[in-house]
Parts: sequence; C-alpha cells; structure tokens
Amino acid sequence: MKKTHIFLIALLALFSSCEDMVTNVDVPASESHYVIHSYLSPEDTAVIVYVDRSEPVFGDSDNDTSWISQAHVFVNGIELSRVSDYNIKFLIPADSLPIVAGETYTVSLQIGTENVCSGSCTVPLIRNESLLYKGIDSVENQGYDGFTYYDYYILYSFTDIATVENFYRIAAEFNYVDPYSSDTAVYTIYPESVQFIKDVLFSGSEYSDRILVGGSETLSGITGLKLFLYTSDNNYYHYHRAILSQTDDPFSEPVIVPTNIDNGLGCVAGYRKYVLNVF
Repeated sequence: MKKTHIFLIALLALFSSCEDMVTNVDVPASESHYVIHSYLSPEDTAVIVYVDRSEPVFGDSDNDTSWISQAHVFVNGIELSRVSDYNIKFLIPADSLPIVAGETYTVSLQIGTENVCSGSCTVPLIRNESLLYKGIDSVENQGYDGFTYYDYYILYSFTDIATVENFYRIAAEFNYVDPYSSDTAVYTIYPESVQFIKDVLFSGSEYSDRILVGGSETLSGITGLKLFLYTSDNNYYHYHRAILSQTDDPFSEPVIVPTNIDNGLGCVAGYRKYVLNVF
C-alpha cells in the first residue's frame, strides 16, 4: 500500500510539473503583415490586385481597419482604382495598363505616403496552346446500399514546351442547367493541388490526365464546356500548391507557404492562359 501511495504522489508531481512547464512558456508575439495578391496575364481584360492584413498567430489581434481608406496600389508606378473596400480590391482595365509577355511588373502597396510592401514577377513569354480534349471517361462505384453509380471525368492532354522549365495548371468551365430549377449557371472547376503540374518528369513530352465532373445528373445538365491551360511562373505554382496543401487536420504536417512579397505576405505572379472551347 505504501508503494502505491508513493507512486501516486510521484505521478501527481509529474503531471503538476508538466503543467507548470507548459504554462510557463513565453510564446513570442507575432505581428500582422500586409498582404498582396495579384496574378497578371496578357489574356485578361483587367489588372486586379487584392490587398489585406494578416492576423497574428500569437498575441492580440489588431482590429484597426483605418489603413484601408489610406491604401493605394500601383503597378509599375501606375495607380489602380479602388473597386471595393469589402474585399479591398483594386483594378485597372487592360487597355490602360497592357500586360506584355516577357515583361517584369512590380505591384506595390502604399498606406498614406509610405510604401509598405511590394512584389514582382515576370510574365511567361510562351503560351502553351497544345491542349486537347480527349473525351469523357466513367468509373463505376458501389455504394454502401449496393447501389451502383458512376463518376464522370473529362480527359485531356497537352505537350510540354521543351528546353525551358514550365509550370502548368488545368481548369474546366461548364455551362450547366440545374435539373431541379432549370436555371443556367456557369461554374469553374480548379482541381486539387496535384493538378499544379511541373514538367520536370516529362519535359518536351505529352502529359495526360483527367478532371472529375461529377455524377450522371451533372453530366446530363452540361450545355457548354471550356478547358483552360495556364502556363505560369514558379511563384504561382509554389504558392498555390502550398495553399491547397493545407488542411484543418491538427495532426497533419505544417505547410510552409512561400511568398515573394518584400516586407509582406501573399503572391504576385504571372501566367498565360489558353482557352479550348470544346462545345
């Protein structure tokens, strides 16, 4: 009995010391940073920049939003017009600021008269236009209730541009008639992070894959289909892969999100866009 008491006392002391150890750790305070998001392409009709301010991981949150009314955004020294204070969006039409392939652009955020952060990118010179639609494929699945259902996929391929390092992204846009409301909607599918493609394993060769559309009801409601092939710089590729690799699982490995914003967070990147009108 005496040995049992000694063991319990030692165990309680251990838990107590662990608790003291955890609660006595001084976690370093982090600070808020300004954020810039802008993706520049000669194929777009406007140059759009979103800005924000990050929440610190540790320490008190800064709820001061007075900086928003003082924010000014410039691209290569040309100021953009404020479109929205809700999502802090700035815009300029492409005919007022043409984005040229192969050129370098710097996006800067100014609060009042102070330049607080900036990021630069070079727009890819070459646009890959080899995208091909290869049809629809189906995969049979068995439900828990024994019911058989099918998932449908769009098949595609493209050929990599040899001799240079390339980064790609695939997307699909549908015109869709809802079978219940009969309303027509347009929605775009950007597949998960594995669909951000680097040509390191197939340089100069053909690449083929598929995009999940959905079940038979979705497939039968499609009245129009476009496929997009983005040829991007490395900033776009690494940033988006990192963002989409994050999960809410507390036991998953942390993901380091890269940034090319000097004195801030976010991403300024360039890309080219090729559109294939399937039907």
